Amino acid sequence: MLLGENFFPLLILAFGAGAVIGTASRMIQERNNPTQDLDNQAKQAILRRNILFIVIGSVMTIWASITLLATS
Repeated sequence: MLLGENFFPLLILAFGAGAVIGTASRMIQERNNPTQDLDNQAKQAILRRNILFIVIGSVMTIWASITLLATS
């Protein structure tokens, strides 16, 4: 393979970790410095989307980590 046999698990690990870290840091930043004046329903929708991104990123990261550990 061009970039090694672990290229795709490493790519999934990077995207998953980026999704978790990026979304979590944005949530922390928004909590400390609220910039938008939204109603409660819009805030709940944003929170649900962020939690979904964190869950999907966590699943990707766990899957990639297990795959990399199993192949080494």
